[in-house]
Amino acid sequence: ETEKIGKSAFENSKWLRTVTNSKSVTSIGAMAFSGCISLQSIDLSDNLRELGKRCFEHCCNLQEIYLSTQLTTIPERAFFRCKSLKKVVIPKSVRVIETEAFAFCEALEEVVFEGDTKVEESAFKYCEKVRMVRN
Repeated sequence: ETEKIGKSAFENSKWLRTVTNSKSVTSIGAMAFSGCISLQSIDLSDNLRELGKRCFEHCCNLQEIYLSTQLTTIPERAFFRCKSLKKVVIPKSVRVIETEAFAFCEALEEVVFEGDTKVEESAFKYCEKVRMVRN
């Protein structure tokens, strides 16, 4: 079973639509799924501890993402220009959402914070419809 998805592993894979059976993945490297314009869903679990910078940038068809309760950081540009993402739940384990992590997520309507997460200045830049909810 795969535990790590390396840096740029699937970068610009235009035909990749879904990723399943990734329950054992603990780490996703920088730009691992960057530019996967057909990616609609990825099956992630609470084993995921680390996301690399720009890991899902330009995944314009990604509609939802499950964030692990073991993640502590949502790195810079992690979901940059994920134009189809509508709702995100930020688990309380996440201490910081870095610069432009969700910038240009035009469809993003709701971000639910389960804890006291620090949000860097332009993390949600150009997300015109977004509503922040703190639980």
